[in-house]
Amino acid sequence: MADDQAPGSRLLEVFTYHEKQQLEGMDVSGLEMNYVDFAGANLRWARFEDVSLYGCDFSRADLREAKFIRCDLRTANFLGATFGRTSFDDSLVIGARGLSTRMSEYVRSKGGLSWLC
Repeated sequence: MADDQAPGSRLLEVFTYHEKQQLEGMDVSGLEMNYVDFAGANLRWARFEDVSLYGCDFSRADLREAKFIRCDLRTANFLGATFGRTSFDDSLVIGARGLSTRMSEYVRSKGGLSWLC
């Protein structure tokens, strides 16, 4: 188990490295995508609405201009992710990992709901 992976979690490798580079602008709503490995993915301009992303790995992902709307991002890993005009409107980010204090404040300022992330 990698050091940045939550105990007991099992990441699902749904996308190949090549496919992860082609996810720019993807639009997903109303799905359950828990524990999906998005590490290193190009998710610029992606839109996730009412999506459960519990325990997903977004480490080193490009999340610039991405929108998370009413998503469950609890325990997600954001270590080394790139943010910029990323929104987290009414999304749960409780227990998110890999966020510095500054990045946690950014997530909250962009609509993320958390206690300690």
